[in-house]
Amino acid sequence: KLSGCRPHLLPSLGYSGIMPELPELHGMAEVINAHAAGRAFIGCRKSSLTKLPSVKVPKGSFTIRAQSRGKELMMTLEPGLPISNDGTPPENDVKHAVFILCNMGMTGFFEAVACEKAKHRHAHLSFKATDGSILSYVDVRRFGTWRSMTTPEWPADRGPDPLKEHAIFRRAVVTAVTANPKKFDGLPICQVLHDQSLFNGIGNYLRAEILFRSGVPPFASAKDVLASLCEVVEATDPVDLLTLCRDVPSEVIGLKINKYQGGRQNTHQDAASTGASGSMAPAGDEEHSAWTNWLRVYGQEDASWAVDKEGRRIWFRGPPGKLCRKFAQKVHLQGRRQFAGALVAKKRPATALEKKPAMLFGKNQRQKILKRSSSAAKRR
Repeated sequence: KLSGCRPHLLPSLGYSGIMPELPELHGMAEVINAHAAGRAFIGCRKSSLTKLPSVKVPKGSFTIRAQSRGKELMMTLEPGLPISNDGTPPENDVKHAVFILCNMGMTGFFEAVACEKAKHRHAHLSFKATDGSILSYVDVRRFGTWRSMTTPEWPADRGPDPLKEHAIFRRAVVTAVTANPKKFDGLPICQVLHDQSLFNGIGNYLRAEILFRSGVPPFASAKDVLASLCEVVEATDPVDLLTLCRDVPSEVIGLKINKYQGGRQNTHQDAASTGASGSMAPAGDEEHSAWTNWLRVYGQEDASWAVDKEGRRIWFRGPPGKLCRKFAQKVHLQGRRQFAGALVAKKRPATALEKKPAMLFGKNQRQKILKRSSSAAKRR
């Protein structure tokens, strides 16, 4: 049962400004699958505000299922036939399906509502079910994207999912560092963790928590950090940075918080009625407390932070690392702010205004000229 047709309420929780990362995409896929289960859809409408392409859905009614991989989400629209548990249609029916690859940008999420009237005003791609309910892709800032595909192939420029494809993920990272160690030698590990070709789904808050738990300074050399990691680890081996790329997102998913999952801030009264359309997360302050209590370093008042060259803030405790002066724009160390440019003394070139004007004549010549002018004036 869906919540009734009522005006949309934007979440007012403290984490509402966090960009979608691996756990958020996983949650969005769950929202889509929970709402779409047992429903048939009959149409798709694109908002006139977006310049993204329209989606040509299968003729007649169709089913929807979604799966996430890192920071991307793929929807499968299958005409008439059920879709397997892994999100792919039967092999002989792939050619009839439509696949939509979605990137959430900064503020994108999926929402399910009971009717057209309750739809979010920033819903830019909406799927209508036979019962009148609407499943929408919502994006306030419109940095997200979608595109239709004929096959369910993930883009080659994205790495494996650190959680769902952990063994392949580990192998890919170790192989990349072994094949080209010089590429990682001059880069800070905090910047490399944002490389989606290797660390697909790891974003700002995840990298801060992963680095803190692994005891690695954010501006340490990526080569020094990654070169010692093994391609295969046993269950009894110590937890390393690559293992935390799996475990930390898994913890966030286990919290079952409501951010980016339907967009509504549930209350105790309506959480049960939300049903398949959203998360069964703790409501209001309880949900916010669950999130803030889980965080160990990200956004903490007693933590240090720096702004990297990408303009993103990285939170940490302890020393920032040897590459901080080269790669940080700003550094804030436990209550006092420093600008990275001030850490390295630079000579300021003298400006044209600071220079004395050039003299055409020397001092003696100027005195002689003045005496001649004075004598000439007397004779007149």
